[in-house]
Order: sequence, then structure tokens, then C-alpha cells
Amino acid sequence: MSLHVRANASENGIEPPLSQAVGYVVVIAIGFLIAFIMMFLTHILKKTVGEDNKTTEMFMTANRSVGTGLTSSAVISSWLWSTAMLGSTLVGYNFGVAGPFWFAAGCSPMIVFFALLGISCKLRVPEAHTLLEIVRIRYGTSGHIVWIGLCLINNIIAIANMLLGASAAISALSGIHIIAATFLLPVGVVLYTFVGGIKATFLTDYFHTFVITIIICFFTIKAFLVSEIGSPGGLYDLIVQVGKDHPVAGNHDGSFLTMTSKDAIYFGIIHVLANFGLVIMDTGFFAKAFSAAPQAVVPGYIIGGIAYFAIPWCLGTLMSFSALALEDTPRFPTYPRRMSSVEISNGLVLPYAAIAIAGKGGAAAVLLITFMAVTSTISAQVISVSSIISFDIYRQYFNRGATDRDAIRWSHIGVVFFGLFSAAFSTALYYGKVDLGWTLYMLGVLTCPGIFPTVFTILWRKQSKIAAIVSPLLGMATGIAVWLGSASSLYGEVTVASTGKSLPCVYGTVASALSPALYSVVISLVKPANYQWADFRNERLAFDQVGSTKEEVRTHEEKVASYTADKAKLKHWGTLAAIWSAATFLGHWVLWPLPMYAAKYVFGKSFFVAWIVIAIIWVWGTMFVAGFYPIIDVLSDANVNHILDTLSSSDVADLAKALEQALIQYSCNNEQQYQPHRAVVNRDGQVSLFMPGTTDQLIGVKIVGVTPSEKLKPSEAGLKSVLTLCDARGQAIGTLNAAALTAFRTALGSMLPYRFRRNTENIVVFGAGKQALWHIRLALLLKEKDIKSVTIVNRSAERTQQLIDSLKSNVQSPWPSHISLEAFDPKNDRDAALEALVVDADVLFFTTPSTEPLFPASCLTSEKALSKTRYLAAIGSYRLDMQEIDPELLKQVISPAGPFASVGYQDGSVAVDSREGCVQEAGELVKAEIPTDKMLEIGQLFQKKNTENPDDLRKWLETGFVIYKSVGTGVMDLSIGQELLRLAKVKDVGWTAEDF
Repeated sequence: MSLHVRANASENGIEPPLSQAVGYVVVIAIGFLIAFIMMFLTHILKKTVGEDNKTTEMFMTANRSVGTGLTSSAVISSWLWSTAMLGSTLVGYNFGVAGPFWFAAGCSPMIVFFALLGISCKLRVPEAHTLLEIVRIRYGTSGHIVWIGLCLINNIIAIANMLLGASAAISALSGIHIIAATFLLPVGVVLYTFVGGIKATFLTDYFHTFVITIIICFFTIKAFLVSEIGSPGGLYDLIVQVGKDHPVAGNHDGSFLTMTSKDAIYFGIIHVLANFGLVIMDTGFFAKAFSAAPQAVVPGYIIGGIAYFAIPWCLGTLMSFSALALEDTPRFPTYPRRMSSVEISNGLVLPYAAIAIAGKGGAAAVLLITFMAVTSTISAQVISVSSIISFDIYRQYFNRGATDRDAIRWSHIGVVFFGLFSAAFSTALYYGKVDLGWTLYMLGVLTCPGIFPTVFTILWRKQSKIAAIVSPLLGMATGIAVWLGSASSLYGEVTVASTGKSLPCVYGTVASALSPALYSVVISLVKPANYQWADFRNERLAFDQVGSTKEEVRTHEEKVASYTADKAKLKHWGTLAAIWSAATFLGHWVLWPLPMYAAKYVFGKSFFVAWIVIAIIWVWGTMFVAGFYPIIDVLSDANVNHILDTLSSSDVADLAKALEQALIQYSCNNEQQYQPHRAVVNRDGQVSLFMPGTTDQLIGVKIVGVTPSEKLKPSEAGLKSVLTLCDARGQAIGTLNAAALTAFRTALGSMLPYRFRRNTENIVVFGAGKQALWHIRLALLLKEKDIKSVTIVNRSAERTQQLIDSLKSNVQSPWPSHISLEAFDPKNDRDAALEALVVDADVLFFTTPSTEPLFPASCLTSEKALSKTRYLAAIGSYRLDMQEIDPELLKQVISPAGPFASVGYQDGSVAVDSREGCVQEAGELVKAEIPTDKMLEIGQLFQKKNTENPDDLRKWLETGFVIYKSVGTGVMDLSIGQELLRLAKVKDVGWTAEDF
């Protein structure tokens, strides 16, 4: 069997079914449209959640935070080559049911196996960006250079294979010049990859794969709406007749309905080995593994690999059989003749079958999915090569002191360079009479030599440096020698035609894949290494960011440390990956097909119907995995507390930044008009609060139940609350127990102005509940070195002591020895002692739902008290009959002639989270009759600070007398809820309900 014949579109025997205008619209207009959409989404992600592609960690690894669903979609897309769709229908047309099955069986095992490699890399080299960095650390410069060559060969042959098949199909369908298609296809890819990095490839992977699977599912319905076919049973009858009229050479009884096909199993051997090489030596698959959150790697690759199986199996079987069944009818575009070998070898079985069952619309659909498949897979290759250029060539051999900015610049250069090079190289192959069929059969000879040396590098400590360097080179030499020698021996010549035949490619691919394993094991056993995996972590691979603060620089280090903190979980994922790898290979390649091959079984009608129905159900499942893997993450109270208890200072800084951005959006982007009204329902002995919120990305509601404390046992005290988050479409994405979240997000709001305070030595906290706990913990995380004392004021000595014990016994955050922590316990005059405490305080947190001021205004207006400024955050009162701060104090704070005029802002102001909310719920502000123009929303303040940074605002926040009043907003819940769901994925906390 040979697939190396090539023909121009004009030689196909039919006129292109679509006009050139349609072809250019798809290749240029849609390409640019998708590019700009993805560039816009990348911009939105930067603005809303801080994903900055000007850092290498985001550009190359998406901050290692991509989840399971997006990982699965990206894995499917990375393997969803245009040649997979064109090639599976081609081998189905030539070999019958065996062809698409062997095509599919040759695609899924290595993807699932890669989950094992991916999680092993997460465990041993959590900071890696590319496979080549790992090789360099273990084998030095010589090994690094060898692998650069192996990986670049893999990327080049892969992208040439894609472009040769896709450009030929697009040219045949629309009549545009094949070279124009070759050069135009990478343009849009280069644009969005240049701007968005690997996150853009994840997003386009998702979009393209979803559209492709929808169209494939459309074909599964449309094929049976054709009157000549009608049903799976009708298709079976037609194929039985075709087998009698045109028997398949090499198949048992010449039938299309048997797995006993000699040429098909030859193809299967070539395909599975070549694909192992394409996956393992493709740095793009490693890039996606490094980009995924650790707990998303294994399920993402397993789900993606198993889901992908259905695409070539179902599409290849259904569309090739539709072509065979309709080829002798007027529906078929070549009628009254059958397709020529030229048309078959150019991959036109799929488009011709689509035309037969759906007319020109079918041709347009194939044109679109071919375009989307090739651009999506090109994006993965482009980002892979750009990472090699920036990290493994430029940084390592030309500028060892490269900054983050330098690496990004060379990544951009790599994106543009490889986009142009791939088009030029494919053009050279085209004019050299090398086509899709030839590359499809021989590529394993060049891609396979690195398989076992790479696997041994990651999994086997005994592989020596010399074995790793020599074995792939000897393997490639062996493979090429066997390939060319077989072609010469079997066919008497070494030409493009002879080297594209089945047997030379089988022998060459097997030699190229397996001989390096033998070379490596033998050489390593002579002088084995004993590599220590811990050595991988001795070299820092991530970049310090230019202009970053110390806190920001620590952020990445702490996140990477958290990946390896729980090695037991990572090893568990590794074990699971190994089991699934073995099961997938045995199931798809051994236990399912080989007994059927040996039995020489010819499908009966009922068996064939079941075969087709299962394939269709499977491919519909793939569509849901690729596009509707909407999952809802559920976090219990224990889950939320675990996340919050393990927060680092950098985590808190990230969360504060997200909350600040949400409040800026709320106050400055006219978001208030989109916020639903809160509702309060009062029943006998129960108060229920409904707190909805929306953003342009999220919809959510928090439900809070408040039960009077006298009706509860001490262990049941506190708010009971749940937060549900949905995306903009209303699809649920997460449910969190919000009891701890409410206290945390409110305390975090108080920390927004607190971050800028210069003097925070003495902190006084009113209250002893969760709000008090989180105000204290967050204050320590942000300014531990500046604090000397924390004093808790509460009427319940028991609750106060419980809070102190909780703070001091926290294993995750031990109480600092230099900070005193005590309860306010006056021996005599309580009022005098309280006044002295307040006067000495630098920061006061009010966290109790009091109906009376906690101390009189005179405590802070005396001459002694006015000698220093303070920061006051009041969050406990939430009804008009409640007040924590004396209204008289508030009146004096806003008075231009009052005692605080010199240390206030804009003639006296109070900072609030929501002006509208405070007017409706802040009892002390309403009783003090604070005008709304004196209530400055904190989002507006920070927007002004971030854009203008005026001296008077900065001075007020740092050293002025600042009062912050919060009643809470829905957007605060949405923002922090979304961030906790993100952290849950990173920390592998909570559980996921799929297809919710």
C-alpha cells in the first residue's frame, strides 16, 4: 500500500465545489477573526484576573494553573490533526473497518501514557518550561544539543505533515492556490500565539475542537438522513455489496467488514510507533503538562486520550463507508466513475463523502474543520519551537543572564520565525513531489529514536549520560539504514515511490523505535548511573520578573513549593497514570482488535450496527468533553478552611489584588446598575439574607442564615452560608460553603487600606468571632514585622480565650514570638482602661454587630489621642439599628473644621465599600447623617491611586486618619469565591461534579 501519489486540484477530475472566495474567507477572514477574538480574550484575562502574558511563566506555562477540562480539550486538539480526519477516512476507504480502528488505536495509548510522564515531571521538576531543560540538567550541554535536534526534527516533520494535507484539501475544495493556502494558514496562528502565548493556544484549542466535534456529530446524523443509506443496517447492506463488487486485496474474503486486514495492521504498527514518537518528542505536549495544575495533568490527559479515540474511529468509519456506499450513485461528485488513486491519496475521501451526504454545505463544513484542525495543531507546534528558541538556545547559549523580558522577546521571535519557516519548508516538500501520504508513512523513522531515551530520562535513574546521548543517534541511523535498505531490497530502487511503501516504512519505524531501547540498556548496564532526582530541583528555571516586588517574586516560589509539598498525592496520580496507560494500550491495541484479527471474523449486521452505534455515542461523548466539560467544583467548610489556613503572604497579596480589581470594576465601570437588590427575610427565630451579585464574567448568590445565639449550642454559633457561582451563561462552576469565606473576604476588604499604613504597631480588635480571627491573621500575614501587640476586646471571656488559643495553636501559621496577644481585662475602671487602650492603638478593627458605640468619640478626640493618627475598619454592623463607631466621631471626621481636618482627605471623608449599601445598612453612618459625597468608595480611591497616585491620597492612606466602613457587596463574594476555586485546583482540594 502506498499513499505517495500527488496531484494538483485541477487533476482531481471534478471542479472545486466551492469558489476561491469561500476558501479565502475561511483561511484569511475567519483566521484573523479568531486571532483577534483570542487576543481580546487574553487582554480581558489580564485585566480581570491578572494573567499577564508579558511574563514567561504566563506566556509559556499559563502560571501552571490550567484545569482538567481545558487540559482535556487542549490534549484532544493537539492530536486532532487535519490528517487524522482526512487520513482515517482514507484508510477506511482502502482497508474497511480495520483502517479507522487502527488509526484510532494508534492515537490514544501514547496520550494516556503521557499523563505518567507529565505527573513525573510535576513531581521532579516543577519549575520546568520545556523537556529540553530537563535533559540539560541531567545530561549537560551535549545531551541538550542532541535533544534540541531530535525535538526540532519532530516539530518540523509534524507541521509539514499537517500543512501538506490541509493545504491540498483546501485547494481541492475551493480552488485557491496550494502555496497560498500553505502560507496563509499559519498567519492567524502566529498572531494570537504571539500575543497570548500558551494560554491563547489553550483557548483556541477549546474553541476549534468544540466546533470540529459539533460538525463531526452533525455528520453522524446527516449520513443516515440520506435516502440511499437510511440506517446503520442499510449502510451495512450497501457495504456488503461493495465488498462483492470491489473486494479488498489482503482482507479476509475481500470484505470491508473484517479486522483481518494485512495492510491495515501494517499501517497500525507504523501509526502507533510513529505517534509515540510524535507525542513524547513533541515539546508542546510537555508544555501543556507544565501549564496544567498538578491535579489536572493525569485526569486531563487520560480523559483527553480516551475521548479522542472516537474521532478517527467514528468519523473514519462512517464517512469512508458513506463514500463507498454512495460512490455508484448520482449523489457522489465523481459519478459515474469511482474515485481515482490520485484523489484518494490526496485525502479527498472525506470531502467527497461530505458533498455526497450534505452537498456544498458538507464541502464547506470539511473546509472549516480542516482549517480549524490545522491552525489549532500549528499553534501547539509554534509555541513549542518558540520555547526551544527562547529557553534552550537563547537563554542557555547566548544570554545566561536573560531577564523575563528578554525571554519573551525571543519567544516572540521564535513564534514568527517558525511560522514562516514551516510554510517555506512545506512548500519545498510540495515542489519536491513529497506529499501527505509519504510523510504519513515514513515520519516514524525520524520521530521514534528519542522515545525510549526520553522516557528513561524521566523514569529510570540508571540511564547513563553516554547511553542517553548515543542511543537516539544510533537508533536514527539504524532506522534510516533499515528503511532505505528495505526499499532497495524489496523494490530494487531508493526513490520517493519506493520509500513510501508499507513494508520499508514498517521495518524502518520498528528499528528506529526499538533499537535505542536496546542500545541504552546495554550501554547503561556496562556503566550504570544512579541519578538523584533531587538534583533536578537544585537549579532555578523560572525567571525573576523585572520590576517585581519582593512579595511578587516570592509568589512563584511558594506556588512551586506547594506542588511538591504533598508528594503522596503526586505519587498517587503517577500510579493511576501508569495503570491507565497499561489498560489503554492493552484495551485499544491488544485485547480488542487482535483476537478479532486472529479469528478472521466478518461482521454480521447486528454486530456492525452495534459497532457504529457505539462509535457514534463515543464521539458525542467526546464533543461533551471538548466543549461541555462544564464542571462544578464543590468546596465544603473544611475545604475552604484548609485553603484559607494554608494561605501564604503572596497568596493574600494575590487575593487582595483580585478583590481590589473587583471593587474598581464595581465603582468605576458602571457595574452598580447590574447588581440585584439584596433581600432579607425575617421569620420567628430566623433571619435569611440573600446577597446576589453579577460581573461581566460571573453570576452568583450567597445565602446566609442567622439564628439568634441564645437558640444555639455554643458549637453551633456563627453564620451558616453557601455561595453558588455561575459563568455568564448561567452554567454552575462552583459551590462553596461560605461561612469562612464571608469572614475572610470582609477582613480582606479591611486589609486593602491597611496594606498602606506605615504604623501598625498596636492593634485593637473588637469581637472574638471569625471576623476577628481573619482580621488578625491577615494583618499578620501582611505586616507581621511591624506589629508589636494585638489586644482583643470582647464581653465573653470564654470566646476571647478560644480565639487566642486558636491563633496560637495554628500549625500552619505559628504565632510570632515578638507580638503580644492578650485579652482586654481591666482590673478596675473599665472605661478608663478602654480609653487608654484605644488612645495607644494604631489600628482598630470593629467586628461585632453592636447596637451601641463600642467607645465614645471622646476617646479619640482628646489632646493625647490626637497626637497620632489611626486606621479604623468597621465591618460588624449591618443594619440601621446597629452601630460600632460613635456617630459623633464620624461627624467630626467629615467636618472641614473638625479636629481631623489636617489628617483627613478632601475636607473629611469616610471610605466605604458601597455607597448605596452603606446608606441602606450602615447604622452609624446614617445616624451621623454622613452625606453621600463624603462616602468615598474604595474602588474609586484605588483606581485614582493606581492611575494618578496623588500625594494627598497616598499620604492619607499611609499616615492619615482613615475610617473604612463595609457592609459587603455581592461582587466581593464573587471575586473571592472565584479565587478560592482557583486555589482549590492548585491545592487539589474539594470535589468535582462533572456534567452538572
